[in-house]
Amino acid sequence: MSVHVDLTKLDQEAARIALLVLRANVRCVTPPHGYVIPPEQRPVPPMQADSALARLAKPVHCNARMEGELLALDCQLLEGPSRDNFRARATGHAHSWESTLRRVCQEPIDTATLLLRTSTESVTASFRALRQWFEDYHMRYSLSWVGPRLVPPPGVCIVLDVDPPSGISIEMVHVEE
Repeated sequence: MSVHVDLTKLDQEAARIALLVLRANVRCVTPPHGYVIPPEQRPVPPMQADSALARLAKPVHCNARMEGELLALDCQLLEGPSRDNFRARATGHAHSWESTLRRVCQEPIDTATLLLRTSTESVTASFRALRQWFEDYHMRYSLSWVGPRLVPPPGVCIVLDVDPPSGISIEMVHVEE
């Protein structure tokens, strides 16, 4: 579902984080040549993908898959109880990072600059944008703080690794006594 919205820098930063996470989830080794972001049927060039994704009504549940050299997104608007449950959990995700940022960063945490990186690429964003991503995008992810073992580049408060979420498999076994 697409609606007309005036995009802010924050909307676009959150969308850039979402695209990085989706590329990590499908293990993109090379950047896609374009994106398929419904409701658009035509591929969107990489430089316009964050704007196209940011224009979707929120919050959305997103998955992605590679189709040739394109990253095809499947984003569904969350509504009703699913939306309410998601929003409650999203607030908790953002709060879980706040104490780490308060401890590590000297500036106000909302404006602290984060470097989110995969094994092949990175994006910088404010913590406010990460909070917005938590609130707008429901997707599988794994974020971890690199910690003091890596000194962040100048202007960056903290480095977060973005990895595909680990697969957990639960198999129910019936044991007869």
